Amino acid sequence: MDEENSLTGMFCTNSSIDFADITDGASNTMLLAENLKGGSADGRGLFTHRGPTSASVYFTQPPNSTIADRMNTGGCPTVPVRNQPCQTMAKNHPFDDWYAAARSSHTGGVQVALADGSTHFISENISQEVWQNLGARNDGNVIGEF
Repeated sequence: MDEENSLTGMFCTNSSIDFADITDGASNTMLLAENLKGGSADGRGLFTHRGPTSASVYFTQPPNSTIADRMNTGGCPTVPVRNQPCQTMAKNHPFDDWYAAARSSHTGGVQVALADGSTHFISENISQEVWQNLGARNDGNVIGEF
């Protein structure tokens, strides 16, 4: 894997990450989280890129964030969807500025799957630091209870 694709998440474009790369431990590393899609014209949950947040699980915003997801032109639905705010960015906007929060229809949080195969309901009130640490497989940060 080249330096540009040496990311901290589990999935990214043209990567090949195996369990040996999960140095924080499989029970402390998130594989995926719920992601709402607002119809066929909604690009969320469909793309990956080389940005630092990796694939369609983003850790820039907490779960069920009220901050609008930032998608490329055509990535946001034309009709706003409840609980899925979306802001369209120009196609030439840098990848690092695109993100989409983990979102669900559940009150209070999202379901996630960890690299150890377990699933958890994560509160939307989780600290941003812990949420980002769960999203990194190799940051060396101790997570504790979440």
